[in-house]
Amino acid sequence: WGMMEALAMAIEFRSGESGTHVRRIHDITGLILRRTALGKDYTEEEIRCMEEDIRVCRELGVDGVVIGALTKEGDIDLTTCQRLVEAGKGMSITFHRAFDVCRNPQEAIEQIVALGCDRLLTSGQQPIAEQGIAMLKTLVSQVGEQLIIMPGSGVNPKNAAFILDSTGAVEIHASARSSRVFGRLETDSLVVKEIVENINLNKE
Repeated sequence: WGMMEALAMAIEFRSGESGTHVRRIHDITGLILRRTALGKDYTEEEIRCMEEDIRVCRELGVDGVVIGALTKEGDIDLTTCQRLVEAGKGMSITFHRAFDVCRNPQEAIEQIVALGCDRLLTSGQQPIAEQGIAMLKTLVSQVGEQLIIMPGSGVNPKNAAFILDSTGAVEIHASARSSRVFGRLETDSLVVKEIVENINLNKE
C-alpha cells in the first residue's frame, strides 16, 4: 500500500464505514511505516518522509505507528529510531519485524525498550511465529512488563492459542487473510472471529 491508501483504510476501519464489524480486542489502529523491505540503511530523505508520515497519522487520529530501522551491519539504528519515536510522541509505538533480521536479538530488544517502544512485532527470528516459539518465550521472559511481545507471521485459527500459551505473550498479530470475499487475499472478519473464539475457548 501507498501511505495515503493505508491512511484511508485506517480511517474507514475506525469509523465503521467499511462494513467490517470485527470486535477488536485492543482499540489500536497501527500503520506500518517502512520504506525498504527490511528497514535497513535508510537515507536522510527516507527518514524525513517517515517522520512526516507519522505526523500526518497523528493529525488524522491514528492510534499508533509501527516503525523500525537497522544499520547495514544488522544492528538497531538508534539515531533513526529515536527520531521516529520522537515524531510519534504520544502515540502507541510498535517496532516491526526488522528485529527478526538483527544480528544480536538480546541486545536489540534492550535497545527497543530503551527507545520507549510499547511493543515488538516479531516471529522470533524465524519465517513464522510457530517456528520461533523458543525465541519468543525467551524474549517475553527477558523484558517482562517493559515491552509487549507480539508474535506475528503465520498466525492462524489453528495455532494462535498455542503460540500464546507456549510463549507467555498476551497479544498476537495475524493478517487473517482469505480470498473468500473478493477472490483475492484480504483480511477476512470471519477468520479474525475464529482466531478470537479459539483463543477464548483455550482460556476456559
